[in-house]
Amino acid sequence: VNGCESSTRFDVTATVNTTPLAPTGNASQSFCSGASPTISNLLASGTSIQWYAASNGGTALATSMALVNGNHYFASQTVNGCVSSTRFDVTATVNTTPSAPTGIPSQVFSYSATISNINITGASIKWYDAPNGGNFLNPTTLLINGNTYYASQTIGGCESQNRFGVSVSIIQTITLQLFLEGLFDPLSNMMTEAKDIDWGSGNVFPKYGNGIADKIQVDLYSENPPYSPIGVSISGIDLLTNGYASFHINQNHRGNYYIRVRTRNHLEVWSAIAVPFNTTEVNYNFTSSASNAFQAPGGNDPQTQVALGVFALFLGDLDQNLGVDFDDFNLFEPYLTNGTFGFSISDFNGSGLTDFDDFNLFEPRLNQGPFAQYPGMPSKK
Repeated sequence: VNGCESSTRFDVTATVNTTPLAPTGNASQSFCSGASPTISNLLASGTSIQWYAASNGGTALATSMALVNGNHYFASQTVNGCVSSTRFDVTATVNTTPSAPTGIPSQVFSYSATISNINITGASIKWYDAPNGGNFLNPTTLLINGNTYYASQTIGGCESQNRFGVSVSIIQTITLQLFLEGLFDPLSNMMTEAKDIDWGSGNVFPKYGNGIADKIQVDLYSENPPYSPIGVSISGIDLLTNGYASFHINQNHRGNYYIRVRTRNHLEVWSAIAVPFNTTEVNYNFTSSASNAFQAPGGNDPQTQVALGVFALFLGDLDQNLGVDFDDFNLFEPYLTNGTFGFSISDFNGSGLTDFDDFNLFEPRLNQGPFAQYPGMPSKK
């Protein structure tokens, strides 16, 4: 200072840190639009990563900035205060998140159907038990009646955020074989069609259509005392002239159940056993033996033989009081007296007319007095 040099000197130790290399990582990174990816979602291995829009210069990008499909992003790292002189180049691919798959929202399946049986349109389908989150379901998962299952699809590595729900109904096909005594024709071993009359033209025609003998109602009951109904009651089932009646139940019942069959003017019957309902199709034949219908100890034959080796429900229970008696005759007599035309409970043979042909069928049953039999019934004395 003023020409004079200090007599002491200031000691400085120099540290030359190594300028780090650029960060490392995957140079091509993919994202899904539904996740709204930003700079913070880019991945690079290094310290104090900063992202830029250019390989040199520029201003560090905000971590909240949205990624743009196809853009290049450049990462630097800072180690010991030194910023890498080169930057790591990442190309971002932002794939479009697909919408939910499509299909029919309510679908019907047989007893043993699984997740893989649901009909759905989409790619790489995944199934869940909830519309959001929930549990992933294996394709072999058995369907449960009344449940709703939710499907996503995955395209370009992106799984749809929305899911398509499918509600499921499980059906079992029940096929019964039975004959009604009044309509049975022993020459053909089939039944005739119950008839009605067109009062305008006087023409007689099948009441329920060609090939349909009559209608029946079917109810299912528990196999164990007190043999309660299980909530399955199907009415208006077509009973074909060949004795077959098929219908579906939309409940997922697995177990053994008694089958109860009722008609408008015949004595009801129950299956002799609790029938297994553990398959897609359930079949029960009442016609091949009288004992295929339930018979209580000491009870009358539960069915009548109408041909060699062929059995049918007893006719005559007009009031549906579980027996053929004079209460039924009191209902029948006015129809007979009036010679009633058309479809009626008194027309046992289905001719479209209540006459002495019907009475001749009815009289033996009235004299016999058969009664319905079912599990747990009070004893008849």
